[in-house]
This record gives sequence, structure tokens and C-alpha cells, in this order.
Amino acid sequence: MNESDKPTSGTSPEGSPLDRRPPQPHRSEAPQEAPLPDTAIKGSLFVIGGAEDKKGPMRVLKRFVELCGGSRASIGVLATASKNSPDAADVYVDIFRRLGARDVFAMPITSRSDAYNPKYIRFMEQLSGAFFTGGNQIALTSAIGGTTLSAALYHMYERGGVVGGTSAGASAVSRHMIMGGATGISPRKGKVTVAAGLGLLKNVVVDQHFSARRRLGRLLTVVATNPFLLGIGIDEDTACHIHPERTFDVYGSGTVTVLDGSEITYTNVPYVERNDVPLCIYNVRTHVLINGSSYDIARRKPLRAPSTEE
Repeated sequence: MNESDKPTSGTSPEGSPLDRRPPQPHRSEAPQEAPLPDTAIKGSLFVIGGAEDKKGPMRVLKRFVELCGGSRASIGVLATASKNSPDAADVYVDIFRRLGARDVFAMPITSRSDAYNPKYIRFMEQLSGAFFTGGNQIALTSAIGGTTLSAALYHMYERGGVVGGTSAGASAVSRHMIMGGATGISPRKGKVTVAAGLGLLKNVVVDQHFSARRRLGRLLTVVATNPFLLGIGIDEDTACHIHPERTFDVYGSGTVTVLDGSEITYTNVPYVERNDVPLCIYNVRTHVLINGSSYDIARRKPLRAPSTEE
């Protein structure tokens, strides 16, 4: 890499389905995803629920560095989502270097013009990993979505690179992205807003700080609104490593909650007109995973139980 290319350090109406018992699902007909056109992708995703350990053993961040190549890793840190972009980037640059990565650089992408800078495009193409910090996911996607840098990020991921993100950076990697919403356990129609993300992860929506910020209600709302989306809620200091074949492993000290709405038999979403009315949802399949668990996104089922020694 040339030195010049390195960046600086309700109620329903009468006669509605509410008055009838909902049909029972046919378990043998649970939908599976059709083959995707991106089967050539060799890279992986590493999405963290935020507030990961940065002072102790740093188990989650250490795993990210290992996936990027360990002592051979070349990592770009993008703090585009953060209000204090340089400071946020420097924290992770220092940590990844201390964890043994060979080359770690801050990429100061704060505007769309930055995301068209040829220097940063060349740099992205040479990375083994890119990491998005926390902050505001809309600040991130509005800056780089649809730009040349976004295309270079996808190409890096396609050829085998690792794209990681924490908090807002985790939410942004999927095609459907939670932009914001209210806390609480009960789902309500106006509880969440969704926008387009970076598009690296399809048919999945990721939420972060899941238990700490009581975000079950808003993720249930998203799944009820479109049951085709698989909801993944990641706790703090916890990560999902998503493989090219669309399975993921769980790392860290918390849990990952998976909400599968593919067998929903009834929801009152179409009939609720006020945002303060709770939603009714039947038959959402729920899994709670911990460190060592794995899950198949395409087939929508857990794969491996964690070790009893964990």
C-alpha cells in the first residue's frame, strides 16, 4: 500500500379476522429462502450489539481482529456514524493495534464527497477488514450509501474481507435498517422507523443494545409488519459472526434473540390506526442464543447448542 493512499490516523372492524380462530401453520411448509444471486460472496460480517469490552480481555473485538487475519490484518476504521468521528476512530485504531493487527487506519469519511475520494476507494480495496463505529446509523448510510466507497466496500466483502460494526454500525450493514424507535417490551405500530441500510445482509433486520435498552417491542413490530424479515436482537458485548453461507455463530457475554415471523398466523397490524394501541401477533418463533450457539438464517433454525462448559 502506498503511503499516499493511507488515511490519517387496536381494535379491528366487525367481521374482521379477529372474530375467527386463526388457521394453524403447516410446519412442513415453513418457507426457506430462494437461492440468492450473491452466492459468490466469500466474506463475512461481524455485528456487535454495542458497549463491547474495551479494557479487559476484549473477547469480542479480539475475535474480529482474528477474522481479519490477526497479525496480517489490514483494517480500516470508519467513525462516520459518530459526532466525534476522529476520537471514536482513534479508540478502535488503538485497540486493534494492541490486539495484534498489522495495519490499522482511521478513514475520515464524514461526507458524501469523502466517499468519492479516489484515495479512500483504493485504500478500501486493499483492506482485509472494515469496521464501523457506533453513533447514528442515518449519518453513516446517508454519507456512503450508493457511493463509490460503498461499491468498494461490497467488493472487499465479496472477495473475502470482513465487515464489522458495533451499535449503529451493526444495524447499518443490512438492507433493511432500524433507524430509530421507542423502548419497551410490547409491540406498537408507531414504535419503530425503518430505512434502507448498506445492503450487505439481506432479509434480516438487526437491532442492538437489545436487552439493556429494552428493544424487544420495536423488533417485534418490524417482524409483524413484514414477517419475511428475520429479526436479530444483539445484546451489548455480544456479536454475531455471519458466514458466507448465511449461518452465524455467537460470541460474547450476552444473548442474541432471534424473532422468526415466517409462521405468523395472525396479526392486527392492518387494522390498528393509532400508534398507542398494542399489536397482537400469533406464533412468532423465538430463539435465545448465547456464546457458542449457531443459527442458520436461510433455513431459520438453530444449528449447534453451546458447550455445557461455557
